[in-house]
Amino acid sequence: MHERHVRDGAHGLVVWAIGELLIAGLAASSVAGIARTEATGAAAATTAAGAALSQQPDPLGSAVDMLTRSTGTEPGTFAERVEATRILVRSLSSGQLDPSDRSYVASRMATHTNIAQPEAEKRIDDAFARLNQAKESAKQTAERARRMGVISAFLTAAALLVGAVAAWMAAQLGGKHRDEELDLMALFGTR
Repeated sequence: MHERHVRDGAHGLVVWAIGELLIAGLAASSVAGIARTEATGAAAATTAAGAALSQQPDPLGSAVDMLTRSTGTEPGTFAERVEATRILVRSLSSGQLDPSDRSYVASRMATHTNIAQPEAEKRIDDAFARLNQAKESAKQTAERARRMGVISAFLTAAALLVGAVAAWMAAQLGGKHRDEELDLMALFGTR
């Protein structure tokens, strides 16, 4: 009797596992089909994506643009933009703007943009504050995505476990119906 219940339950688990594999295969096939469709429509999407990207702000690029915006006759050089970018990125990773880097960039900016040193320092401080704000916003977005991933994984695992238990119990109940001619019509509310 006990062996029969285990065998019926195992049969239910096998059927459940095959069903889950079929669903996973269909989902993978759908994802692959969507990817193929997206790849074939890439030419049209490239134009739309370019327009969308041009409207998305680049915090670092915007900060460097603001720093090197010239009001004088001599614009900043490409090398100075690259150097300012490196200094800002290094400062963001450490969390603070080194005073010597700040005064160096401010002096270079003041020379090429035809503004006073204090105004150049204010531009640097404003740009660094905006970059820190963008960095924190990105961290919060990543944390929300991580939490949603954990919750989704937990709910998926719980649903799979409930399905496996239901398959096991239903197979055992079906075995009882088969062997002991158990009347299951009462479960469905009909006689």
